[in-house]
Amino acid sequence: MAQLSIESDQPVDTDLLIAATKDAIFLSNVPLGEHLAQAAFERDGGLQAAALLSRALLWQGRPKQADEVLARFSPDDLDELQLLMWGVPRLSILFWSLGDVERAHEVLALLRERVEHPNLRLIVEATGSAIAVHQNEIAEGIAAAQAVLSDPHAQSTRLSSRRSRPVWRCRSPGAAATSNRSRPGVAPSRRPPTA
Repeated sequence: MAQLSIESDQPVDTDLLIAATKDAIFLSNVPLGEHLAQAAFERDGGLQAAALLSRALLWQGRPKQADEVLARFSPDDLDELQLLMWGVPRLSILFWSLGDVERAHEVLALLRERVEHPNLRLIVEATGSAIAVHQNEIAEGIAAAQAVLSDPHAQSTRLSSRRSRPVWRCRSPGAAATSNRSRPGVAPSRRPPTA
């Protein structure tokens, strides 16, 4: 229905397009998800539509375009929740998909500076722990992950164990040292962590 709506000359409810985009991506019809997300984004230019469009582009192997969608937003115009919705996907694309470690750390630093709500900060720190491990900062990454998981707010935040999976996979420094993805000076893995 959503696909037919955007091809007609009738007004389309953006919420309908966003819901349809989520369904399409969930069902692995990513090209359709991109089409619907693009339509939603063109109609309201909102962050939610942009985030879905960026995800659809990324999952089709177009990380540069995925980053360009998010780069249209100024973090100064975003509240804490929006900043998280914008920043975590963007730094993940920069770090894992584009290998732009410096800019990824700039976004991470911005999130750490601006995000103050305890539940939201846990998500920032969980992401930071995964990045630390992939840069061969094993002890620091594990310590950060353990701090997140032991925080009283962790349960209410519903942090998925999948988000911390990169940390536990590299819990052995010897094992991590054998991987090029974890060596200093080597571009990080191109695969982003599962959210």
